[in-house]
Amino acid sequence: LKDAPIILLDEATSSLDADTEHKIQEAIMYLTKNKTTIIIAHRLSTVLRANKIFIIENGKVVAEGNHDYLLENSKIYKNFYNKQLRPH
Repeated sequence: LKDAPIILLDEATSSLDADTEHKIQEAIMYLTKNKTTIIIAHRLSTVLRANKIFIIENGKVVAEGNHDYLLENSKIYKNFYNKQLRPH
């Protein structure tokens, strides 16, 4: 990654299998330490450890917070979580 103060990743892991995605996420966390990183993703697994997650619906921010806050306070986020990550 370029040594820039702000990093933008748009669907950087969307076409990867779960194991490869996890390895790439670990590398991204290491390489972006102490940098502002904006990650655009549809997979919640990509942003679970983010300091702040924004839920955008119809072009508007409808919820924001970290994973724990959104799971408790956002029906949209909780629905995404239940569909994508909750053990069945």
